[in-house]
Amino acid sequence: ERTDFVHFARVDGFDISEVSMKRYKPTNINFYYNPVDCNDMILPESSYDLIVCSHGLHHLYNIGGVLYQIRKGLKTEGVFYCYEWIGPEYLQIPNMNKFIATLLLFLLFPKSESRTNHMGRIKGFYIQEKPDAFDPSEACNSTEIYHQFKKYFDPIVEIKMGGLCYPVFEGISHIHNQNDWKFKLKIKLVYWCESFLTLIKVIKPLFMIAIAKKKHLGRQISY
Repeated sequence: ERTDFVHFARVDGFDISEVSMKRYKPTNINFYYNPVDCNDMILPESSYDLIVCSHGLHHLYNIGGVLYQIRKGLKTEGVFYCYEWIGPEYLQIPNMNKFIATLLLFLLFPKSESRTNHMGRIKGFYIQEKPDAFDPSEACNSTEIYHQFKKYFDPIVEIKMGGLCYPVFEGISHIHNQNDWKFKLKIKLVYWCESFLTLIKVIKPLFMIAIAKKKHLGRQISY
């Protein structure tokens, strides 16, 4: 929470869980929590200078409806910040991404104990759980996110990432020394591979970071 360089008269938080929202204890902002099913969220028109979605949008089924409301809620010069999973549903890793991640795991962490995740499973040929192991809302309609985003917004900055760091380090990073220069170098190597292979389209983008403005619609559009 930073208030030394930007100030807001009011901050609204939206979440389906009232318990989760009440855990947040603001200190220097005028914060209002709104427990609501975001699939059916209605935002007041032209009311917000900034709207943020960070790893929450992919839990919603009604992607088009939510992004329609976000566009409606932004002021004319308002900005939308979005950091989301845009890959396959239920966080499934595409085959080429999985192949590259598997190679990196075996090359960077040759000992099985260095690849054992928090559930006691050794990562390598096993990368992640199957779809039926995830919560039904987990990336339930994620393949619609980018399409609907482009429908309602014009990106100012848009970055797509192949997400190799996710299958490589998820579940095992906690057992490694975060200050070890060798571990830091491994993170950089995976990041470089991810950036380059995404750029030349060897692996598919799984995450998107974007800053955007509301698209001017020549005619009324509905979702």
